[in-house]
Amino acid sequence: MHNIDELFFHHSDIPEYLFPVKVANENSGRSLTAFPDMIPADTFLFYKFKDDEKLQEKLQSLTYNQYSKLLIDKGLIEKHCVIKHTKIIKNLILKEKGLINNCQTLKNCFIHSNHKEQTVIEDGAIIKNAIIGCGAFISDNAIIHNFICGSYCKLLTGIRVFDTYLGDNSTLACCEVISNLIYPFHEQHHNNSFLIATTLLGQSNIAAGATIGSNHNSRANDGEILVNRGFWPGLCTNLKHNSRFASFSLIAKGNYDHEIYNPYPFSLIVQSKQKSEITIIPAYWFIYNQYALERNSYKFKNRDKRKTKLQHIETAYLAPDTISEIISAITRLEELISDSTYHYLPDPGSVTDKDVMNKYGGIIQYPKRAIDYYQKMIEYYIISTLINYYQSSSTQSLNFLNQLLEISKLTVYEEWINLGGQIIPQKYLTQLINGIKNNHFASWSDIHQQYDQYQEKYLRNNLRYALYCFEYLYKQPIHQLNQEDLLQFLNKSKTTLADIKNKVYQSRKKDYDDPWRYLIYDNRHEMAAVLGTMENNDFINYFDDKINQQLKVIDEIIAN
Repeated sequence: MHNIDELFFHHSDIPEYLFPVKVANENSGRSLTAFPDMIPADTFLFYKFKDDEKLQEKLQSLTYNQYSKLLIDKGLIEKHCVIKHTKIIKNLILKEKGLINNCQTLKNCFIHSNHKEQTVIEDGAIIKNAIIGCGAFISDNAIIHNFICGSYCKLLTGIRVFDTYLGDNSTLACCEVISNLIYPFHEQHHNNSFLIATTLLGQSNIAAGATIGSNHNSRANDGEILVNRGFWPGLCTNLKHNSRFASFSLIAKGNYDHEIYNPYPFSLIVQSKQKSEITIIPAYWFIYNQYALERNSYKFKNRDKRKTKLQHIETAYLAPDTISEIISAITRLEELISDSTYHYLPDPGSVTDKDVMNKYGGIIQYPKRAIDYYQKMIEYYIISTLINYYQSSSTQSLNFLNQLLEISKLTVYEEWINLGGQIIPQKYLTQLINGIKNNHFASWSDIHQQYDQYQEKYLRNNLRYALYCFEYLYKQPIHQLNQEDLLQFLNKSKTTLADIKNKVYQSRKKDYDDPWRYLIYDNRHEMAAVLGTMENNDFINYFDDKINQQLKVIDEIIAN
């Protein structure tokens, strides 16, 4: 075990003991400076605003001032740590109760750990220039260079990862990951997939054989792919730089040889047999797989094992960021089919959107149906937000209409940003950046406290945005809302909740009723023994209870 004055990665533009990580772009254009307490929201500030020289200078200065003395003099092994059967350790800071066993090499590593969230690194791992979050588990010959990860990340089974930030509660295994910025709840644990030069804004899942961000089909290694929350590419999907996808884009298997821009959230993208234009089915998730959406939100919340939640993470699939995308998608669809077609004629079946793919464009299937479902989900978002606010409010006994009218006096923020998994108004981000440039923050700790303050305002800001959506959906100014209007909406919302409950149930039930599912079973009893039944499906039962509870809350609001 050695400690030396110089670390093994040197870059002339930054202190040698704070190494760079080339996230999102292989040409280093979005490189950030790693520091021990970095969370996804911090990476966004470094990564996004490269054209703001003053901001970048301030971020570097904050990093240097806070951490320059932390790593320069000595390594550190804190109490209750265990290190055994490891060949090379150089310049290591290992926090309380960290466990290192049977590793090959650890060079220039800062490993967070504590008595409640033990970090374990074992079985042949090779790690150079890395910051590892609490509760992480790294094993099975993982090879890691120039890397930062949040809390409770798993890196397993021969993973090769370089120049990447990985958000909390994520898993990487059996694959290659290079130059990426990945927000929390990312899953990539199948063989022969790779992920290069992408920015994934969380809750993503990469299938086996997927080659996302391959620069092999570009002329230079300076391309990027940007995707919002809920990115699910199918088996053996190949995408080309530069491409951009709305939230919850599901991509069917295929080699997509041209750049794609998908502005339609919760959609399915399919490649044509002729490999010309693509087909997009907007609102696909709402129509065909509401069960998966609800189950994912439930799953993410329950898989969050963090004891200390440094990064605020929105797990609901309907939140201001995705709702604003839905509203933009509705506007785009209405323009494509024209108002007269939308209001007076049946669904045109399909329309052409020439801007969704380079060279060939795309076909948008069933646009009117998509608009109808988008509007239904806005209504569901409004109902859920009202209920959440009512349950969280300390003034439940007061007249709820008066509370809503008071909230309606607040500023409404129509533009929202996903800041590392935390959803904040775009205006807050602008204020934060101006504050950093004007020396309002003395350290990264102060900036993290600002994130906390934004989160404290989220409940009210989210409700104010829901009221804005009410105005958008029903064309009625919120200040004109009276008791009768509210009662009418609440009674209508019961039907909406019942529809959502049935949609979740039916989208799962079709798997049990499909005759092809019976093909390998002699009878229904054998199938039930292997797969279970709808009646004992834990999530279905949980969701039924959730909807029933929401209906009770609506009755309580009406009664008051």
